[in-house]
Amino acid sequence: MKEEKENQKTREEKINLKETKEKKASKKAVKAKEEAIESKKATDVAKKASPKKATKTKKTTSKAKAKDEKEKNLAELNEKDTTLVDSTNNVTEEIEKEKVQPIEDSKKTKENNAKLEESIAKLKGEKVKKESDTQVSKEDNELEDNAEIIIDEPKTDSENQKRKEKLEEQSELIENKKKRKNTIIMTSIIAALILIIVVVMIIIGNLNSTTTESHDFYQWYYGQRVEYKGELTFTRKEGLTEVKATDKKVTLDSTPMYYADEKGKVIFPENMAIVYPTNNGMMYRINHFANVIEDNGEIYLESNLATKTIRTRIEKAFLYDGQDLYFFLERTTITVNGTSYEVSPLSYVIVRYKQSVEIYNYEKDEYQIIDTSETQEAKVETDTYTINLSVDSLQTAEKEQLLIKGLGYLQEFGSTEEVKE
Repeated sequence: MKEEKENQKTREEKINLKETKEKKASKKAVKAKEEAIESKKATDVAKKASPKKATKTKKTTSKAKAKDEKEKNLAELNEKDTTLVDSTNNVTEEIEKEKVQPIEDSKKTKENNAKLEESIAKLKGEKVKKESDTQVSKEDNELEDNAEIIIDEPKTDSENQKRKEKLEEQSELIENKKKRKNTIIMTSIIAALILIIVVVMIIIGNLNSTTTESHDFYQWYYGQRVEYKGELTFTRKEGLTEVKATDKKVTLDSTPMYYADEKGKVIFPENMAIVYPTNNGMMYRINHFANVIEDNGEIYLESNLATKTIRTRIEKAFLYDGQDLYFFLERTTITVNGTSYEVSPLSYVIVRYKQSVEIYNYEKDEYQIIDTSETQEAKVETDTYTINLSVDSLQTAEKEQLLIKGLGYLQEFGSTEEVKE
């Protein structure tokens, strides 16, 4: 339909163009005629205005020339008229032909339009059917797709659920592994700590307790001899030392315990300090349950360290409990209120301030108690040093110093290099 309308418009435009051309041609013909008439009038006016005195020959020639010109002009006008007539006739013929053609074309177009409308109606019907069919098919397809989606959705949901469950299981497994690792690490650390604590407790227990097998011991208390027989266990708790025998249990102080069945051997229930008077008065701590042994005139110290027991030969020294007891490792002379008492190695003296002085001589196995409640002057004098037993001071040629009572502040004996004498 659109193409036919456009063709019709183009045809109408052509007709209008031809009509305008014919009008222009007719106007040109009219102008040519008017120009010819004006030229004739001009010639006539020129003839009338020409002078009468001219000769006959001139008149004749001029007339002849005028005639010739008239004839030429007429001929040209006739030719122009014929050409104009022919052109107008041709234009009119073309216009008539074109007028006839649109009429015929219009009839044909009407017929074609009718046919086209019928075919369009048929096509529309087919299109409607097709559209309805396609719509039905689309709806069916959509239903099928929806059905597929509905069918597939549970699958995807189930897959996602399975994936989530797998991820949760994996995360739980990882967390359990981490927890296991952490628990293993913690248990290993705790076990290590427990082991360390047990080892430390064993070491401390070994340091704080000792057991002697099949030995007899004795002590002197205020002039009385106390004996211990059978297997003995020494235990130290909260600063107190206990000895457990088969028949008794006694709390001990720093008083030495002598082996009754071994000569020249003694054990110390408490910590002691070893003092080197000639070595600038140096002092070291000896842990409890240390043994002093006399072997062939030589004195040895067996001290218990954290991991081992060391045996060291000592000389030019004495032991001090930090309170009142002095233990001698060589022959010594004790002077009390002007009276001298000579004692052997492994003997000791206890000086109770303004009460008494107690002397035990190991060689004679003799115990003396001297009353010093009124006056007390007790000392030990040698060639190189003097000990004031009443005030616990040490005097050498170089200096005089008080002995340290807090044995815990002293460095442990045997933990450093060998003591230089």
